[in-house]
Amino acid sequence: MFALNGQRQWIGDVAPSTVLYDFLRTSTPYTGTKNGCGEGGCGSCSVQVHELDDESGQLKTRCINACLCPVGSLDGCSVVTVEGLGNAQIGFNAVQERIAGFHGSQCGFCTPGMVVACHTALSIAHSKGESCSAAQMEKAFDGNLCRCTGYRPILDACKSLTAGVDLEDLGMHCMDKKMQEHKDISVPKDIVFPAWLRDYNQGKQGDLIKAEALRPSGPTQTWLAPKSLSSLLQEMRTVRGGGQSVRLVGGNTGPGVYKDWPVDIDVLIGTTSVKELTGITNREEGLFIGAAVTQSTLIDYLLEAASKPLKQRKHQSNGDKGGCSGGVSGVYTALAHHLQRIAGNQVRAAATMGGNLVLAKEKALESDVATLLSALQAQVGITSVDKEDLRWLTILDLLDEKVVPMGCLGTSDIVTSIHIPAIKPTHFFWSFKVAQRHFNAHAFVKMAMLLDVDQTGSDGHKGLHVQAAHVSFGFDQMKGDKAEWQLQQGEHVEQALQSHKASMDTIGHAVAAVSQDVKPGQMPDAEFLVAAAEGILFEGLASLLHQGLPTDSLLPKFVLEVDSIHDVPPSRGKQVVPNFRRPGGALGEAFGKERALLQASGEAIYTLDQPQSKEGLWACYVASQHPLARFDGVDTSAAMQLPGVMAYISADDIPKGGINSALGQEPVFAEGLVEWVGQPIGLLVAANRAAAERGAQLVKVNYTFPEELGTPILQISEARKAKAYHKIAPGMDHQSTLKEGQSMEGVLKGCQHQIRGGRWTMPSQLHFYMEPQTALAQGDGEGGMEVWSSSQSPHSIMQGTAMVLGLPQSRCTARCRRMGGAFGGKTTRSVVPAAAVAVAANKLKRQVRMSVNRGQDLRMNGGRARIELEYDVGFDDSGKIQALDLHLFLLGGIIMGGSTVDVMSLAGMLDQAYAIPAYQFDIKLCKTNRPPHSAVRAPGKFESPLIMEHIIEHVAARLNLDPVAVRELNFLKPPPSGPEEGIVTMTLGSTIPASLYTLPRLWDQLKTEAQYTKRLAQVNQFNKSSVWLKRGISITPCRFKALLHGATGLRPALISLYPDGTVLVTCAGTEMGQGLFTKVKQVALHELSKCLPEPQRPMPAHLVEVADNNTSALPNTGMDAGSTTAEGACESVRLACQQLVQNTLAPMAANLQEEVHNQNSAEATWKAIMKAASNPMAFPNKQLTAYALFDGSRRDKPAGEEKLMYSSFGASCSEVEINMLTGERRVLRADIMLDAGNSLSPAIDAGQAEGGFVYALGMLLQEDVTYDAKGQPEFDSTWTYKIPSAACVPREMIIRMLENSPNKVGIMTSKSTGEPPLLASVSVITAFQAAITAAKQGLSDLQASGLKRGAESAHTNGGTESVREQVLRQLEAPVTVKEVKRVIGDLHLSQLLLTHQQ
Repeated sequence: MFALNGQRQWIGDVAPSTVLYDFLRTSTPYTGTKNGCGEGGCGSCSVQVHELDDESGQLKTRCINACLCPVGSLDGCSVVTVEGLGNAQIGFNAVQERIAGFHGSQCGFCTPGMVVACHTALSIAHSKGESCSAAQMEKAFDGNLCRCTGYRPILDACKSLTAGVDLEDLGMHCMDKKMQEHKDISVPKDIVFPAWLRDYNQGKQGDLIKAEALRPSGPTQTWLAPKSLSSLLQEMRTVRGGGQSVRLVGGNTGPGVYKDWPVDIDVLIGTTSVKELTGITNREEGLFIGAAVTQSTLIDYLLEAASKPLKQRKHQSNGDKGGCSGGVSGVYTALAHHLQRIAGNQVRAAATMGGNLVLAKEKALESDVATLLSALQAQVGITSVDKEDLRWLTILDLLDEKVVPMGCLGTSDIVTSIHIPAIKPTHFFWSFKVAQRHFNAHAFVKMAMLLDVDQTGSDGHKGLHVQAAHVSFGFDQMKGDKAEWQLQQGEHVEQALQSHKASMDTIGHAVAAVSQDVKPGQMPDAEFLVAAAEGILFEGLASLLHQGLPTDSLLPKFVLEVDSIHDVPPSRGKQVVPNFRRPGGALGEAFGKERALLQASGEAIYTLDQPQSKEGLWACYVASQHPLARFDGVDTSAAMQLPGVMAYISADDIPKGGINSALGQEPVFAEGLVEWVGQPIGLLVAANRAAAERGAQLVKVNYTFPEELGTPILQISEARKAKAYHKIAPGMDHQSTLKEGQSMEGVLKGCQHQIRGGRWTMPSQLHFYMEPQTALAQGDGEGGMEVWSSSQSPHSIMQGTAMVLGLPQSRCTARCRRMGGAFGGKTTRSVVPAAAVAVAANKLKRQVRMSVNRGQDLRMNGGRARIELEYDVGFDDSGKIQALDLHLFLLGGIIMGGSTVDVMSLAGMLDQAYAIPAYQFDIKLCKTNRPPHSAVRAPGKFESPLIMEHIIEHVAARLNLDPVAVRELNFLKPPPSGPEEGIVTMTLGSTIPASLYTLPRLWDQLKTEAQYTKRLAQVNQFNKSSVWLKRGISITPCRFKALLHGATGLRPALISLYPDGTVLVTCAGTEMGQGLFTKVKQVALHELSKCLPEPQRPMPAHLVEVADNNTSALPNTGMDAGSTTAEGACESVRLACQQLVQNTLAPMAANLQEEVHNQNSAEATWKAIMKAASNPMAFPNKQLTAYALFDGSRRDKPAGEEKLMYSSFGASCSEVEINMLTGERRVLRADIMLDAGNSLSPAIDAGQAEGGFVYALGMLLQEDVTYDAKGQPEFDSTWTYKIPSAACVPREMIIRMLENSPNKVGIMTSKSTGEPPLLASVSVITAFQAAITAAKQGLSDLQASGLKRGAESAHTNGGTESVREQVLRQLEAPVTVKEVKRVIGDLHLSQLLLTHQQ
C-alpha cells in the first residue's frame, strides 16, 4: 500500500511491475504527470516520493521518473504528483505561481515535471535547514527537458524562490504584489505523508513484504520486499527451486535505456529495503557502500563527508579545476561532482550503484561508475545465493566474462557491496568525461585517475613524485561490426607515471602512452577518442604539476594555464522591451500565458488526458524495421496470447469506401511494401498502453528483399548518382537575376576575385516536441467519428479521417485543446496516427487512443531537410559580391511531403538582405528511403541566412577582411527619402516599403548596445593570453519573409457574448505553446472594451475564454504554419469583435449612458450592458454572436486588393568559447535584436525569441539525424538524440526589441516572432568559426615554438589556403565536441611536452 496525494492506493490491484505512470493513467484521476519519452530522459513524468528512514524516522524526499518506477517498489511510500503540490481547488503552490508568473510555461507539457523538480530541490534544502542557491537550483533541472522556452524563464521563476535573489535581477514577470509575496512552498502534511501511512509503516511485521497481482502475461506476478540479505537469498533459492523466473529490482532505470528489458517475470524482488544493501559505512580500511544505495544518496554522503572539518592535507587542490582533487575531502568532492553528471536527478535518485555495475556487465552500459571505481581501486562484493559466501573482485574482474560468466548476476550471485579503499592525504584524484551535453548524456570518452604523490622521491630528491598511479578509461571499441563500450586500465599511462617525478617529461610520456591504452579499433571517431583522452589526462596532470611545484618554478604557459570549462556557471537573462501598450486597452501588455497556472498544476488538458471510456483501448504501432522491403504476412499469434490484447488493425480493416491514404500523400498503413524504417504497417490494440506496446513487439512481419526493389537510397550522394529527385514546381527550383545574354560563368570570370567549388553542409533536425504524436478516436454513436488530435491542423485531421473511413466530412469532428509542442511536426504528420486510430475505433466500436512512443515517433517522422551546398562567388577587392551561383541538394524523404515548404522558403529567402547584381540558384530535392519530411520550425528560412552568412564569411576570409565590414558593404541600401515612400527591392525581386526596411537601424543599435567593438577587442586579448581556451565573437543579420495567405488557408473566427457577461472566442489556429490563444484573448479584450468608458478600459481578462478547436463549431480553419497564424487569428477576432461593438455594444452603451457611467468598475459596466441585451428570462434580444473571416489581404489597402506579405529583420551578437584539449564548447553570451513591430503581447514575443534561439542552438551545436550503413536510425531515443538542456543555453542571453517600428501593412502594426529568432542564431556558428580559427592559429604558433623541425603546421594546408578558409571549409554544423576537435586537428601534446626546454 502507498499514498497518492494523501489517498490510499493498493498495490495488489495491479501487476507490481506496472510503472507508476501507467497506474496513474488507468487507476487514478490524475493526468498532470506526462510521458514524453518513457525512458527517464525528459523529466515530464517527474513525481515526488517521500519515505520514512527506518533508523531515524525522518522523511526522505526525492524526485523520480514515474515512467520507470514500478508500483511494487512504492510500498509504504507517499507519492505526490504535481496536482498534489497545488491546484485550482485547494490553491496553487508558490512554485506553480512563479513558473506561470515568469512566463515559464509555453506548450506546458514539460511544466508539471519542472514544477516537481523545483519543489523537490527546495524541499530537500529546507529539510536540512539550508537555503537552496541559484546554482543548485539550475542543476536541479539536469533531468528535465523543455523544447519551447529556452529555459531562462523557468530558471528565473525557480531562482526567485532561492536565497539572495532579487526579483529585479530576473526577467519579465506578470505577478501581482500578492503573488510576489507568496513564497510558501509547503504542502499539507496529510498529502506529504498522512498519519495512516506512518501507522501502516510502523505496523509492518516480519522480514518480508509480499504482494501479488495479475501479471502482464500470466496468472499472477509476485513482488517481494525482503528487509535482510539472508531473507533475500532465501527467497531467491525458493523461487529458483520452484522453477519460477526471478529478477532483482533496484531503481528499475535499465528499461529506460534497453528496450528489450524482460517483463515476463514471475517474481520480482526489491532490493531497496534490504538493510545490508542500503547502508554506507566509513571504516579505517575505507568506504563500504551497499549495492542498493542510490547514486543520489552516495553523492549526498560524499559531499557531506567532504565538508566536515578535517586535518590539513598536502596537495589540497584548487576546487575550481574541474575534477581535480587531493585528500579525502578533495577526492570525495571530485567523485561526487562526476557522479552528478550521470543521467539526470530523477534517474540518480532511483538508480543504484550496484545496478549500474550490473548493467555495465550484462548490457555494456557506458558506465561512469565503473570507470571511477576502477581508478579508485574499488572492489565489488559478490555474494553467492546458494552458499551465502562473499568474495571481492576488482571492477575489471567483475566485467571479465572469464571471471564472472554472463547471466550469473541476479541468479546464482548478487552484487551486495562496493569497497573504496581508504583515501590518503597524499592521494590526488582527477576525472572527467567528454559528452554531447554536460549533463544527462553518455560520454564519448571518460577518464579517472588516482595518484599517490609525495614531495620527496625514493631517491631523496625534493619535488612532486608519483609513488603509484591508477588510471581508467571508458570508450567505445569496435568489435566485429559492432561498437561496444570498453573499460580499459591505463597500464601504459600508469607505467609512465609510477615512480617518476612529476615533470614535463613525465607528463609527455604519459600523454604519449594514451594511444597504447585507448584503442577504439575501427570506430569512425577513433582519432577523436584518443585525442580527447589525451586532453583529459593532460588537464589533470598539468594541474597536478603546477600545484605541486614551488611558486618560483618556471613552467611554460601552455602548462600553467590549463583552464577548463568543466563547470557550468549559473545563467542569466534580460529582456529589453519598449512600451508597446496601446491606449485604453489590453494590447501591448505583458500578459501571462492563457491558462498557464493550470499548466503548472497539471490540470490543463491535452489529447491523452481526455477521459477514458470504460471500455477504452490503447494502440501501438507495428512498424517497418527495414528501409526498403516487401512483406507478405504478419504473424500476430504471440501477441494475441497476451492478456489484454484485443486486435491487430491493418489496411485490411479500412472500411469499404475508405481510402488508405493520409490526405492523398502516403498510406495510413503499408500494404505489401515498406519504404522507410518506421513506416506504419499496423496497430496492436490492447486494454492498456503497456500491453499494447508489449504486444506490438511480439508481432512478426515476414519481410522479403527481391532484387527488383534494388538497394535503398539513404544519402544525398546516392540520390544524385541515381538521379532520384522529387519534382519541384517551376519558379522554386531555379531563379536567376541574369539579364538576357548574360551567363553566370561570364560574370564570374569578370570579377577580380573568385571562389570556385565551395561546398558546405547543413544538418537535419527533428522536431522533438515534448508531447509525441497523440490521437484519440471514438464513434459518435450515429455513424460519425470524433477524433481528438494533437495537431496543428484540426481541419486536416477531419479531412484525413473522412478520407480513410469513406465518410462525409461533416460527419467527422476533429478537436484539439492544446499541444505539447509541434514546431511544424504536427501539420500533416499528425494525420497519419489520427487516421489509424479512427480505423481501429471504427472496426472495434470502442474508444481507441494512442500516444506514439518516442522511438517510433522519431523514426516515422522526418525533420528538417539536410542540405548540401555548392557555390561559386565573384567579388572585388573591397568584398563587394558581384556574382553568386548556388546549387542546393536537399535530402528529402520517400514522398515530397513537408519538404515542399523547405524548398519554397529557400526560394523566397535565399537572398536575405544583400544586394548581389548577378545571382542564381538551383534546388534539387532528393528522393530517399527516409520517412516523409515535415516542416521544422523556420523550414528553409533558417538555412537561408546560414547559407548567405557562410558565403560572406568565406569572402571575408579570402580577402582577410573583417566580416562585419563585408556584410555592411553588401547590405541592401534604402532608397533616398522623398515626398512619397520609397520601395526596397530584394535581390530576387520581392519588395517592401522603405519604412519596413529596419535592418540598418537595428544593426547599428545592436552593435552599440551589445558593445561589439569593445568585446571584439577583449576576445582578441583573451585569445592572446589563453593557451587552451579560445573565444570567438560574431554579429550577423537576418531577414524573415512572412506570408499570411496561401496553402495554410483563411482564418475564420466566432465571438459569442453571454448574458452573464462572459465571452467565448472560437478562432482559427491551435495553441501549441506559441501564445496564440493569449494574443487572441488580448485582441478580444482590446476591441470589446471600446464600448466602455475610456478610464475603465480594458474589461477584466477573466471574462474572456478561448474555446477548443472544434471543426464542428468552426470548420475550414486551415493550418498553423509560417509563424503568422496568430496574426491571422487575431485579425479575424478583431473583425468579429468590431461587428459586435458597432452593431450591438456601442449603441446599447449609448442608450445606457447614465447607468454605464455610474458603475464603479469595468466589470460592472460590462455586465450592465450585457444585462440590457437580454430579456427578463435571460434570453438575448440582441446580436451577441459574430462571425468574421480574414482573407489574408494587406491592412493598408482595400480588402482583397493585395495579399499580405512583409519582411521583418533581426540580428544577433554571440560570444562563444572552446576548449582545445577536449573539444568542449559553450555559448557565453547572446544578444538578440528583433523587430516585432508594435508587439501585441511582448512577454509572449520575448519568450518566442528566447525559445526559438535555443531551438536553433540544438541544430547548430548538437542535434543531427544519422543512419548507419544498413539504413537503421541512430537517433531514436533521448539517449541518442540530445536536444539542448538547461546547461546548454547561453550563460547570458539578452533579448532586445526594436522601438518605433510599426508594421503598416500588417495586423495591428505587429510582426511575427515565432520563427525569426532561429534565423538570428547564425552568429553562433560564425562565432565558433572565429574561435576555432584562433585555436588553429594559436596552435600553429605554439607548435612552431615547441615542436621539432618537420612537425605539421596549422597555418597552411599544403598551399596558400589561410587558416580562416580552412576552418570555413571544414567546420559544419552541428558543432559538436567531436567536430571542434576534428577541425582543430592534432595538438601534438606529447611532442610539446617532450621537446619544450624548461
